[in-house]
Amino acid sequence: MSKKKILEDLEDASNELMLSDEEQIRYVVGECFVHLDKEDAEARLQGMADAVKDEVQQLVGEVDGTQAKMKELKALLYGKFGTSINL
Repeated sequence: MSKKKILEDLEDASNELMLSDEEQIRYVVGECFVHLDKEDAEARLQGMADAVKDEVQQLVGEVDGTQAKMKELKALLYGKFGTSINL
């Protein structure tokens, strides 16, 4: 599952939790459910969402760096081989 999809799912869960009227929330930890207060569940979801956002930003930075390096390498190859190379 992609990190963006996980982030969307966490945001959806957070929105559903805000709409809930229950004080005790069943929260999945591993393969079991635990009962948490609504505030604790919101805090856990927010913490998980923040961690995933940080990971997404880091991965986007890595992709940008890799694409910049690829652009440099393509320019070198086109400079060396001209139009006889197809990248």
